[in-house]
Amino acid sequence: MENTLNLYSNYLEEPKNVDLDYTLAVVVRINRYLTTNLVVQTIYDDNAFNGFQTRQIFGLAANYGF
Repeated sequence: MENTLNLYSNYLEEPKNVDLDYTLAVVVRINRYLTTNLVVQTIYDDNAFNGFQTRQIFGLAANYGF
């Protein structure tokens, strides 16, 4: 599991408005051949859009070694 939080501020114009970018990534090994990952990202940008933007990604991978 990996958590990433980035905070941004324009300190020249309005330093009290903080934009955030939060990402949660979880990678799970199911068995020897299958791996799954889940990524959730939340973005809040005061200048572009008043509200939270989210995206979710689910992946399933098959691994085979030679």
